[in-house]
Amino acid sequence: MTPRHASDGETRREAYPHDARGRAGRLARACALALVAVAAAATHAVPAARDHEIRAAMLVNFTRFVEWPTHAWSDSAAPFLIGVVGRAPLGAALDLAAGGKRVGARPIVVRRWTDAGAARDGAQRCQMLYFADDAGPEAASLLRELDGTPVLVIGDAPGFASRGGTVGFFVEARHLGFEINRRAAERGGLRVSSKLLELARLVETRRP
Repeated sequence: MTPRHASDGETRREAYPHDARGRAGRLARACALALVAVAAAATHAVPAARDHEIRAAMLVNFTRFVEWPTHAWSDSAAPFLIGVVGRAPLGAALDLAAGGKRVGARPIVVRRWTDAGAARDGAQRCQMLYFADDAGPEAASLLRELDGTPVLVIGDAPGFASRGGTVGFFVEARHLGFEINRRAAERGGLRVSSKLLELARLVETRRP
């Protein structure tokens, strides 16, 4: 019997699934590495000198474990915006951590404001917004304005996630951890991966 050779069309049909499996495998490995990085930061003592670098890396890694609704962007070409409110050194570290990175096809762009008052006009155009400790007296009112919007709001102040933020960092016994307010995320249409939730301390909004 004469051996049957695959046609060009058949070769292409076989190659595409293989390529798709390869891309899926690479994506899974990248997500696993990102999760390991988040877990490592949450379980190891944090040197004070590197604190802002670790937080910056965690912000970038969070993008792998949160899904944003399509209406979070004005159009398909818009970048993924991470805003930093305050003068904390995390801003410069975030520039380095996010450099050349993408969320899907969207390049990550970092914007910085000195305080919440200056950030008010641009905050809702961000997909992620980080409030430093020195975000200013208007931080609380801006946080209320962001409730129900597709902005992942992250902060450093004690109890930040319980006051309506989405993610709040805390340091306990020199270990960096984070709280997640899942209901605040859901109100904004954000879907947080169960893998990330497993690493977090879950909280709910406390009403004054």
